[in-house]
Amino acid sequence: MRFREWLGLQKEMVQEVSGILSIALLTLNVGLSAFLLVKDTTTFGAASRDIGFVVPLIVLTLALVVWTLAYAWHFLGRMHFAKQRALATLNPYMTTDFNPHEWVIWKHVSLPQLRAQRDTLAKVGADTKELDACIARVEAWLEQGTIPKADFPPMLQRFLRAS
Repeated sequence: MRFREWLGLQKEMVQEVSGILSIALLTLNVGLSAFLLVKDTTTFGAASRDIGFVVPLIVLTLALVVWTLAYAWHFLGRMHFAKQRALATLNPYMTTDFNPHEWVIWKHVSLPQLRAQRDTLAKVGADTKELDACIARVEAWLEQGTIPKADFPPMLQRFLRAS
């Protein structure tokens, strides 16, 4: 797993427990306010008077608790399976099927533009074989409703699920 993917995973896990994190920060705020009220009492001993020791200890402990909750929620709660399914469904590189909006754009905007370019090239006497092949390929995609994996660049083929 690359660092960027690992960092993204950490972000997703912390976002899943953001409500708990908000409650924990509120608790920390109340705890530190209470610490200021009880620091001069002898109930907690001399160490309770040293805010430079107690506050970082509270913050580090709280951060460890939140990170532990994030891992427990994500992996033990099996939330990563739901997230993987959602990413596979919503990631545009994971499927080759046209959604209705893409189909309409290709059918009524891009394909007429390609045909107009072919007509312009034919009028000036240029070779239109490559553009004719491109138009035929796009028409086949629109009839199938999907783009075959073979028509994608090699660098994108490893991301595709369909065909």
